[in-house]
Amino acid sequence: MQATADAGLTINWYGAATGGSILGTGTSFTTPNLTTTTIYYAETVNANGCKSASRAPVTVTVTTGGGATACNAANSQNTGIVSLLCVLCNIAGPTNSTDADPNNFTRITLSVGVAATGYQRLIFPSAGLSTDSIRLDLSTPTGLLDLSVLSGITVKVMNGNTVVNTYPLNSSLILSSIAWVKPI
Repeated sequence: MQATADAGLTINWYGAATGGSILGTGTSFTTPNLTTTTIYYAETVNANGCKSASRAPVTVTVTTGGGATACNAANSQNTGIVSLLCVLCNIAGPTNSTDADPNNFTRITLSVGVAATGYQRLIFPSAGLSTDSIRLDLSTPTGLLDLSVLSGITVKVMNGNTVVNTYPLNSSLILSSIAWVKPI
């Protein structure tokens, strides 16, 4: 952890809001390995030994996730195709989006359809945070000449059954094969 103080002041780090022993001194404090969210407290002391009126709490939030690159990776999913008519429509490899291989993917194919919608809902083991991001890679089939047919793609970010945000995609984005990271 890092903290700053006015010139001439020293920062002392504690494990309690009052009392307790000094755990460290200075602008930098390295915690031991933590497995749960922990609150530390910082106080300043001047050259005469006068301490700040109270200690400032500093919360270290510990998130757990399997230790992989994606700390909060989806662990289950559901997919489907909803349409009045959809010829040669399918979803290939739906569980690929929830395995340990980041190079696997799910392919949703909506070849010829009337009012056709294909979806994959990824389900995560714990709720996300506002600082989390989502990576979505899209590509177009080889030989597709009319990209305007892809302008109906919408990405919905949901928390349970509540839509948090909606991102309509357009053909110019899809043309360049999206590698998109968007904070939610």
